[in-house]
Amino acid sequence: MSALCWAAVTASAIALGLVETARATMSDCFSLQPNARSTTAVAANAAGSVIVGEFIDAGGTTHALRWSRTSGLLDLGTLGGGSSSALGVSMDGSVVVGTSGNWWPGGVYHAFRWTRATGMVDLSARRYDFSSTALGVSANGSVVVGFAKLADADVQHAFRWTAADSMRDLNGLNDLDTLLHQCRK
Repeated sequence: MSALCWAAVTASAIALGLVETARATMSDCFSLQPNARSTTAVAANAAGSVIVGEFIDAGGTTHALRWSRTSGLLDLGTLGGGSSSALGVSMDGSVVVGTSGNWWPGGVYHAFRWTRATGMVDLSARRYDFSSTALGVSANGSVVVGFAKLADADVQHAFRWTAADSMRDLNGLNDLDTLLHQCRK
């Protein structure tokens, strides 16, 4: 059975109106990818109609997912490497952000922004010398926030991404409250 659906039934989905009672079965929420052995819900849009997270397929690979009642569960894929995880979603559910691990030197991972029109887009401009993770996205999907670090460094730097400015370092501000505050601007 689906961990994502179970989490939705037992935790936030009742409050979000996805199901009416805790007695709903897991299959009342949605069906899994046929080969998924485990799923995790990470975030929901403002209305609770879109849930994002990750699933692990039968081969042990983690993939970002997006679920809605109308379109069901969608595998968002990867940036060409081994895994991905969706960590945030815009207010209307049209933009999903997260991170995708790749087989690049040093095992780095890159922040992504996904829409139906563009698919998964690497926000790190395909640089191979640092890792990044997108943690949140603004209500309209135009601003993405997260953190980045050089592959061989222990220090993380908060970033703010827009299509116009690309990824901008926020001068070492790397606490979650700062990141989420930037996302709401």
